[in-house]
Amino acid sequence: MLKAINETRAACIWALGVNKLMGVQHLINIVDPKEQTPDARAMLEAQPRGQSKQRWGQYLDVEVVTYGEKETDPIDKFLVQKKLSPAKAYQPGTIILCYVNKNVSNGKLWKDIYRDLSIADLPQLDTFLLGKIHPTQPVYAMARVYPQFDSVIQINVMEEAKKKYSEPGGTRIIEFVSDDPKKLAVLKSQIPPKAYNPFL
Repeated sequence: MLKAINETRAACIWALGVNKLMGVQHLINIVDPKEQTPDARAMLEAQPRGQSKQRWGQYLDVEVVTYGEKETDPIDKFLVQKKLSPAKAYQPGTIILCYVNKNVSNGKLWKDIYRDLSIADLPQLDTFLLGKIHPTQPVYAMARVYPQFDSVIQINVMEEAKKKYSEPGGTRIIEFVSDDPKKLAVLKSQIPPKAYNPFL
C-alpha cells in the first residue's frame, strides 16, 4: 500500500505542476493496488450538470515509475526499458510520470533527454520528469520530455496548494459510467465540501 500512496503523491504533485504549466486542473484518485494498473487516475472534470453534487468528466491513466538510487542507466534508457517500450500495451492518452528520487550529478539535461527520446520509435505517450530540488522544502522541478519538451518549471507544493482553484473540493470516484472501450471513458465523482486538494 505504501507504494500506491507514494505513486499517488507523485501524481498529485504532477497535477499541481500541470496546472501551473498549462492551466489545466486535474483531480487525482488513488487506485486500489489489486487493480495493478494504472498507478493513479487523473480526472479532468467537465461542467457540472444542474444543481446536482455529481460531476462528470474523463480520466487519464497515470503510470508512475521511480528512478531511484539503485538505478545505473541514464534516465532516457531507464524510461524506455520501464515504460516506453513498444512492447508495453498502455492505452492512448496514458501519462508516464518518472519520479526522480535520486541525487543526479553530471546527468543529461532534461532537454537532451527529450532530444534522445524523440529520435527513437516509441509510443506517443506524454512523459514527464518530476524531481525534488530542495533538501528540506517541498519544491520540485517538472517538465514534459516526450513527445515534446516543455519548459522546466519549479513547483512549490505549499504555495501551489494555497492558490484559488475553480473546483472547491477534491474528488472521489464512485462509479464507472462507460465500459465500451470505443467511447471516451468517463467517471462519475462526488465532490467533498472541502478546500481544493488534488490529494483526495
